[in-house]
Amino acid sequence: MNLEELTQILGIEVQCDSFNSSIQLSQVNYITHMLESVDMSNYNSIATPINPNIKLIPLTNSDPYIGDTKF
Repeated sequence: MNLEELTQILGIEVQCDSFNSSIQLSQVNYITHMLESVDMSNYNSIATPINPNIKLIPLTNSDPYIGDTKF
């Protein structure tokens, strides 16, 4: 049996780099197809509206409540 290098599985593109011992997964084609199917392929992207460097921490018992929601 002659198996070729894996390049795609379940709609996910796979790029293997044996030199750096890494695998890169991408869904660019899937996202492009989804945007085209709802006629949004010409829309512009925006930056993530939250600072990606913010460190999230669990709530403690002393954190305030607003209504029934704990913040």
